[in-house]
Amino acid sequence: IGSFLINFIGEPHIAGLSHADAARYVSMYWGGALVGRFIGFAVMRYVSPGKSLAVTALGSIALVLTATFTEGSLAMWAIVAVGLCNSIMFPTIFSM
Repeated sequence: IGSFLINFIGEPHIAGLSHADAARYVSMYWGGALVGRFIGFAVMRYVSPGKSLAVTALGSIALVLTATFTEGSLAMWAIVAVGLCNSIMFPTIFSM
């Protein structure tokens, strides 16, 4: 998702931003992934990997569907927020 954000945000019906302006939101996506990893590190002490994976997967699905079926800033922020949910999915899969 992070690799196509600039094109998605640049679409006229999403935000219509230039590539340079959209790059700021890519940084927010990866920043959300960083914050999510730290939050996930703390949460994983108390929640099982299966439950945390299920919650973050459902969150990602909801955000991607929101970005798919809406337009404008809601779609843009939904796809940027996917970074927060996806952050602990990859390492959690390999710890199970």
